[in-house]
Amino acid sequence: LQISHDDFDNTLNLHVIQARNLRPRDLNGLSDPFVKLYLLPGRGPENKRRTKHIARTLNPEWHQTVMFQDVARLELQNKVLEITVWDYDRFKANDFLGELIIELREFAFLDNKPHWYPLKEH
Repeated sequence: LQISHDDFDNTLNLHVIQARNLRPRDLNGLSDPFVKLYLLPGRGPENKRRTKHIARTLNPEWHQTVMFQDVARLELQNKVLEITVWDYDRFKANDFLGELIIELREFAFLDNKPHWYPLKEH
């Protein structure tokens, strides 16, 4: 995950790069992972982003950037990023794979460099 903030246009940029060693959730021993990102507080559509799912892998590479616009740097003091990884299932409920919570008041996360973060289970 790579996080940056553009002070000029007040945009929070999240580059979802990849994951590794995810848990298998499908009968074939693999998963179809995707990522949901919420900028909390708030769970409305303006606070939610999601990646595409990657079929049949435990080591997905998304290389996808999502943005939250109109977020001033000072507002980040009160924001939390909730990142969850899910196994996509077309005909039934998606399966939870793990989560990561980042409190954005710690500006060190905004260094625009890729970092690995461990996922936690519920």
